[in-house]
Amino acid sequence: MEKIFCVGDSLIAGFPYDSGSSWIAEVGRLTGIGMINHGVCGECCDEITQRLDSLATLFKNEDGSARVIFEGGMNDLLDGLSIDGAIGSMRLAKKICDERGAKIAFVMPWLVAASELDAKISRLREAMTRGLAFDGVPLFDFEPIFEGNGDGRARYFTWDGVHPNDTTYRLLGGHAAPLIKKWLGL
Repeated sequence: MEKIFCVGDSLIAGFPYDSGSSWIAEVGRLTGIGMINHGVCGECCDEITQRLDSLATLFKNEDGSARVIFEGGMNDLLDGLSIDGAIGSMRLAKKICDERGAKIAFVMPWLVAASELDAKISRLREAMTRGLAFDGVPLFDFEPIFEGNGDGRARYFTWDGVHPNDTTYRLLGGHAAPLIKKWLGL
């Protein structure tokens, strides 16, 4: 069975639910791919990259290949850290994977119901497109599942306007499953 090491923040972890409710778990249920969830709430891109550096060698498929999905950046924005710093950490994560023979893909942040964050999220999305897609790194964009903007998106999120509700995590997984299968060549 193909396995993918999924590293990131609360959006990988499935917060405020358990990992079994995450979009990662939904992809696993829909595809049979072993989605290994290593999401940690509150982490910024530099912390995610440090953790990836210490864990990435643990997840090899039977054929020796390795795949990593990285989702981060929201906490960088919330903590007032620079977008350039987040992109630098993501590039370092790619370098770590390249050195270990692993293929990496990144999840683009989606706009949220907390509309005061959307301008920052848009800048991060643009920076990822310029700084990572240019390097040939796959970017999984889940934005197409969301309708509306600002408060019109509230139905997709929990009380904080940032974390998906359980129905949205299933929608995210359903959107991600064919993207990930295509990335794997399945």
